[in-house]
Amino acid sequence: MRGTVFMLIWLLAAAVRGEPAAEALRRGPKTEFAAALLAETNRVRAEHGRRALQGHPDLDAAADDQAAFMALTLSSGHASPLRGQETPAARVKRYGHAPLRVAENVARYPAEGDGFAPGPAGIAAALVAQWFASDGHREALLGRDFTHLGGAVRLARMPGGRWHAFGAQVFTTKL
Repeated sequence: MRGTVFMLIWLLAAAVRGEPAAEALRRGPKTEFAAALLAETNRVRAEHGRRALQGHPDLDAAADDQAAFMALTLSSGHASPLRGQETPAARVKRYGHAPLRVAENVARYPAEGDGFAPGPAGIAAALVAQWFASDGHREALLGRDFTHLGGAVRLARMPGGRWHAFGAQVFTTKL
């Protein structure tokens, strides 16, 4: 229900901006989450002297595969039992790419409550901050050999009624 309400509000905002509904649906909230994750990741990378990563829609789709799986299972992890989606590299290969190196960051974060900034930018900032606080995730965020990033966020209601954001980032070397 909340996802439907979010979509309706989002489409109404697009209409107010004069954006045709078809264009708003094509761009979609998933694209806004991917763009927000890319912007926040590149902001953090710039603070640490790293070059900006390039976004790629196929990598966004690979990240969305895992974000959707995590939201459906209400769990966070890198593995998936789905054929062709077992690992981050398999998910990237599913979209026709075979880079030399693939890394993935995944996380679950409460998407409501005190101090939480709603919307794609707020959720992206919270997820990137959470990843940056972890040695392994920070290594992927600041990896010097990565050139491309895909990102995705899915929202799901946890038992007890609280909403959580399930985020995934896929980092690759040159595609």
